[in-house]
Amino acid sequence: GQTIRTDNPIVDLRRDLVQPENVDVIRYTTTASDPEYLRLLTLDVYDGTVWRTSDRPVPEDNRISGGLPNPPGLGSEITRSEEQYTIQVTDNLQSQWLPLPYPVSDITTADGDWRYHADTMDVVATDRDTRGLRYDVTSVVIDPTVEQLSGPPVIPGRQIDVLDLPDDLPPLVRDLAREVTTDSVDNYERAVDLQRWFRDEGGFTYDLSIDPGNGSDDLVAFLEDRRGYCEQFAATMAIMARTLGIPARVAVGYLRGEEEQPGFWVVRAQDAHAWPELYFEDIGWVRFEPTPGSRTGTAPAYTVGESAPTEVPESLQSPLDSQTGDNDPNQAAPLDAALEQGGAAGSAPSRWPLVAAIGALMLLALTPLLVGVVVRRRRWAAVGSDNRRAAEAAWADVSDAALEVGLPASPHD
Repeated sequence: GQTIRTDNPIVDLRRDLVQPENVDVIRYTTTASDPEYLRLLTLDVYDGTVWRTSDRPVPEDNRISGGLPNPPGLGSEITRSEEQYTIQVTDNLQSQWLPLPYPVSDITTADGDWRYHADTMDVVATDRDTRGLRYDVTSVVIDPTVEQLSGPPVIPGRQIDVLDLPDDLPPLVRDLAREVTTDSVDNYERAVDLQRWFRDEGGFTYDLSIDPGNGSDDLVAFLEDRRGYCEQFAATMAIMARTLGIPARVAVGYLRGEEEQPGFWVVRAQDAHAWPELYFEDIGWVRFEPTPGSRTGTAPAYTVGESAPTEVPESLQSPLDSQTGDNDPNQAAPLDAALEQGGAAGSAPSRWPLVAAIGALMLLALTPLLVGVVVRRRRWAAVGSDNRRAAEAAWADVSDAALEVGLPASPHD
């Protein structure tokens, strides 16, 4: 029965994530099979203590009823498509900021004087809040290539310095940023390396017991203890990106929620989330996802880099891989034939050593398989009805199978 009032959402995140009553805050329908996060606003100033908004001029000319401009920095060469959303905010969410996918090209609502901020495309109203609001949105879906993201670094033309950092930033932050990205050749690779480090390689754990905050002591504690929730992951990645010369800011809003029926999604209070947005030439601001997959699922496809296809060495190919067209693919493999012969009835004692040897080899070969079966059964027994755990268990099965045939898969593939 409590209303979630939003002033600076980064301050409210942990409160919403741990509140016992996980109330519905947004319901929406969409044509998108993989909806975007719903962003409330962006925080583009880091003052050494907290991420906050810059001054947001929203003149009368910026009313959404007059149409929306092209998203900042998005060039015409970038592949894009459109998806439709109809969004209903419940009475449980009171915010002057409109929850929206980013970026959008059109918003239709007859209720309130809603205006956009040109640099961030955040939409705000002073004459009403979001409670009970219903509106239609056309979302712009961008699909940049690795080559486009790997272009030369550029700083967006705007008044706020999106590379600005306090003079007393702990040296550990800069040092780790350089260490993690030491092999990177451009800003895109650096961003991918940072995200991979937070999600997969850095030993971080998602933990809601951590106190909120982004001051110097909080940053050092997070980077040393490697425990936190989305606020720490998003804020720290954005700060580290800035130390590397990558324009960065923090977005606050909600995960996409749960699909209760085909095309119908429900977002709840505990879906509150923060993530970094980084700027690239001719593409503009794009979302990255450093918070571990146990919380967020798969990161955006354009943020995981690009790897060459793996060729199977000849020594790891199965006998079927090297068969010629003259061979029958249904013919028993040599080991199968040996087993059939060894198991046949016969009086010749000379066969028993062969049978014993084959049996020993089978036992040796089957031991990892039996262990794998036990591991997989335990893994799936822990899934229950949790779809996210089921997806993680399925991926673990695929990873194990790949490893068994000599094709190890990294966690970010």
